[in-house]
This record gives sequence, C-alpha cells and structure tokens, in this order.
Amino acid sequence: MEDVSTLIQEAIPSADAADAPAEPTAPAQIRVILQRMSGEESEVHLPKDATLQDLRKEVEKSSTVGQCAFRLLFNGEPLGWTASATVTLVQLGIVDGSVVILMMEPSRNYARIEKPEYVLTSDQYPNGLAFDPRGRLAVAHFFGSLEVWDTDFATKLYQGQMGGRQPSQICFGPGGELVVAFRSGYVQLLGPDDYSQKGPQLRPPSDAFHPSGLAVVGERVFVSCSRTSTLHQFSLRDGSHLQQRKGGSHWELQEPSGMAVIEDRILAIADRGLHRVLLLDAESLDFHGQVPDPQTWRSQQAPGALQKPNDVAVDAAGNLLVMDTQNERVAVYRQDGSLVASVMEGFFKDHGNTFSYLSCNHETGYIAISNNDEHRVAVLAPP
Repeated sequence: MEDVSTLIQEAIPSADAADAPAEPTAPAQIRVILQRMSGEESEVHLPKDATLQDLRKEVEKSSTVGQCAFRLLFNGEPLGWTASATVTLVQLGIVDGSVVILMMEPSRNYARIEKPEYVLTSDQYPNGLAFDPRGRLAVAHFFGSLEVWDTDFATKLYQGQMGGRQPSQICFGPGGELVVAFRSGYVQLLGPDDYSQKGPQLRPPSDAFHPSGLAVVGERVFVSCSRTSTLHQFSLRDGSHLQQRKGGSHWELQEPSGMAVIEDRILAIADRGLHRVLLLDAESLDFHGQVPDPQTWRSQQAPGALQKPNDVAVDAAGNLLVMDTQNERVAVYRQDGSLVASVMEGFFKDHGNTFSYLSCNHETGYIAISNNDEHRVAVLAPP
C-alpha cells in the first residue's frame, strides 16, 4: 500500500508546474527632458496620456524651479500661452525622450518705478485697455470711443466708435479680434483690422447682465458681472452661453470686476467687493488660491491688504499686478499672495466711483493703466 503522504504530494501540483501569478503591468510612461538655457538638464516622468497641465505641475514640484516663475518651450514655441492646459503631450508632439526648454523668468524691480514713462491724453473716462500681439495699445472709453496707439505711444493709429456705450474690460482673442465687455448688457467682438462689429452679441438668457470684466481661454470667454456677482462662460466660436456661476466649493464672488489668465490654466478675478483677487482653475473652476494671502486678507492690515481692487494683470514672470482702487496704487503680488511691491501709491486717484484697468505687455514689460476719472492713460516703463 502506497504511503499516504506520497499520494498527497502527487495530487498537489508543484510550484514549478503551477502558472506564476501575472505581474501587474506598469502604466506606460514617457520621459521628458527639461533643458535650461545654461545647458543643465533634468527629467520628469509622466503617463503617456498626461496633459500639459500635468507637465507643469511636475515641473512646479521639482527642486529645479522652487518658487520661481517659468516658461516651457517646445520646438521654439511657448507652451501655455497659446495651447490649452488640457491638451495632451502626445497632441503637442511630446513623446518619450523629447526635450522641453525650461526658461526661468526674473522678477522685475517694481519698487524702482517712481513716475510714468508716458502719460497719454485720452478721450473721456478711459476704461479697459489691452496690448495687441504687435504691441499696440487699444483703449476703450466710457462713451464708446476706441483709440489705438502705436508702440511709441506718440502716434494715434485709430480713433472711432465701437457701436456701444459703457465698455469695461477689453482683451484680444486668439484670432486677433478685440473682445469688449459693455456694461450696458453684452459682449461684442470687433474685427482685428477695422474694429467693426463681428458676429453676434454675447449675452445670457437672463436680462440681468452688466459685464464688468472678461478673459479669453482658448475657445471660451469668461465674463464677470458685478451687479449680480456672477461669472459667465460663452463659446467664442458661436457665441452660445455655456455656464453661469455665483460660487463654488470654497469660493464666492462679490462685485467681481477685471480678470486675467495665468498660463491658460488659472483664472484671476478682481473680487472688488471682497477686497481680494480670486484664483480659480480655468477648467474646473475649483478654488486655486487668493491674493493677498488669507491671513493678510482676514486682518485687512496694510501694506499687503487690498481695497476695492478693480482689475488684475499678469506679467511675464507670473506676478499679479492689481489695480488697488482705494489705496490708489498698483500692488504687485506673487501667486502665493505675498506682496512684492506697492507702485506709485497716491498717483491713481480714487474719486469714489473710479473703475481703472491695466494691461501688461509680456514682450516689452510696459504696463498701461487707465487713470479713469483723471482722463489719462499712464504707461509705466519696464523696471
């Protein structure tokens, strides 16, 4: 009779005979080489379906940049100013082993600015203004006139009517068209050459719409409405109204005004009634942060506190330039909410109902500010 233990051993498959458990498959990744202008290189590793926003987050977390502002270039083109943050790396042509140029942006010394480089005698009540891609300055005025100044700020290239009254903020779209928010109740696109009205008026189904600020992100137009404390989204392509928000998780608005976009991924809103600049994710509209930092904002202590901020712009280094109405200055902040400089305090007069806007030229560094109730436009030189 066979030994029972022998029978048991024969019945149980050996470890060699059994199929080995399948090894978990690691997600496919790509290696992106970051090259600085000095030639120094570092690497980040991302999933193959990673987006441009994912790449930026990895760069931000790396010790390579720390707290500095930076720009990414691929094949000679900047990533972030023209491409949506949600586009995938593969769509941009970035594959395993691709080299992306990492450019650090130096902060300007704004504390050195003591007076404007140029003061333009403007039409009555200049409001929104913006630099076009060629560096020319467009200025909209309360009674509906538009002026366009050449890059020397001495030659007026255009002066005419926009077909509407009470413009607030203006900006240029991806096709060169001028996008104008009219407080009288709509947003209008103007042609890039003759500034004639182009396409339908952008307005929501409701009648309560008095745009006080706008910003363009890809094919979307964000519009703030101060009277109803709402944020709207429109399609730039067909003018359809996409969304209306009064708030979200951890944020609300109170008399929102001018807006700016940081690298096509963060929406900055001058929240005039709450004395801050609100930062939202441009895709999800989730809370991203605020300026000034929460402690300064709650205490409302100078010099970092804001009073009735009406507009915000972003310089090439990623600093936020805020039109601080009641403090009669331009306040410059880092994105973490810390104050960098207080520029020309007392120069930009507040008459109690003042709505001044500002714009920054990323190529030259010039900063244009509509000194609203003084009927002047101040242009600050690159510090």
